[in-house]
Amino acid sequence: MQEKKYEIVGRPIIENLNGRQIETYRIRALKDFTNKSTGIKVKRGEFGGRISLNALSQDGTCWIDEDSVFVSDDQGIKITGDTYVCHSEIKGNILLSDMAVVSWSKLENAKDLYMEIKEQARVVDSEVFGNAKIAGSAQLGKCFVSGQVIIDGQSFLESCVVRNISFDKEKFITIRLFGREQKDYTLLDKKIIDEDFIVNDVDAKKSKKDNPPKLKGFVRIK
Repeated sequence: MQEKKYEIVGRPIIENLNGRQIETYRIRALKDFTNKSTGIKVKRGEFGGRISLNALSQDGTCWIDEDSVFVSDDQGIKITGDTYVCHSEIKGNILLSDMAVVSWSKLENAKDLYMEIKEQARVVDSEVFGNAKIAGSAQLGKCFVSGQVIIDGQSFLESCVVRNISFDKEKFITIRLFGREQKDYTLLDKKIIDEDFIVNDVDAKKSKKDNPPKLKGFVRIK
């Protein structure tokens, strides 16, 4: 039988989610381990955050720190792999998987919507609402994202507002950016409303360092 990674401690604390009263529980580590996404060490006996029952997988190195709360609509596992959550509030039907990191952020969706943060995505100091899909090595910093939005590839967004206000339930707007390497370019201080922003030029990865492709709306990271 596999050794458990954490246990539930204390009495439940009630959180409101879409008009429902959901019980959340403080967790405590039962063994030492290192989160693979961040290198942060979790010590046996260390308190983590509050989660809906069974929301955090016992497998992998995924963890939620003591300053975070994760409130789910159901009792299924929602935080898996080597995900790390710190100083964040996450509410709704949201799946965090692979090596995703969410820090100093707020994620929330309404009933019947589904949000996913996966692969090596990073969401920092941002607010994400609706059924966004953030994947690849995408990074968000100080951003506001709402509606049906896909952000993936090597996208790097800072201080951006991304919104899908379309009434078409099947329409997702997509931001997918590929540079020569991760963080090669950033989409900075821009509002993107119902607009795809896609650069799929694989040759961009082969560009000479002193002659990068000129992409409107981007600022080169030094």
